[in-house]
Amino acid sequence: NTPLDTLHVYDTKTNEWAQRASGPVALYDHSAVEIGGKIYVYGGRSTNSEPLKTLYMYEVDTNAWSQLNSGASPRTNHAAAQIDNNMYIFGGNSTYPSVTQLNDLWRVS
Repeated sequence: NTPLDTLHVYDTKTNEWAQRASGPVALYDHSAVEIGGKIYVYGGRSTNSEPLKTLYMYEVDTNAWSQLNSGASPRTNHAAAQIDNNMYIFGGNSTYPSVTQLNDLWRVS
């Protein structure tokens, strides 16, 4: 797996891709949801392979990233969903190099 910090947007009207602002850190094995025109990216791994608990918000209108506090525990390979303007994070793996499988649910509001 290779961590990436690139963000591309597909324009359905012009049938073209455009690169947007790079993320604050290169990631893989993370999750993302859209809430109210903003993209929230949680957890995953960076270049050192340690599970992360960081939550980033990308504002589409301003093309800018910011870091938020999620309260959830570090994890990779998890699922995320958006329901009623909340981000739900479920399961995944924690710790490295020995993997602990998680079976918990977090709500980030």
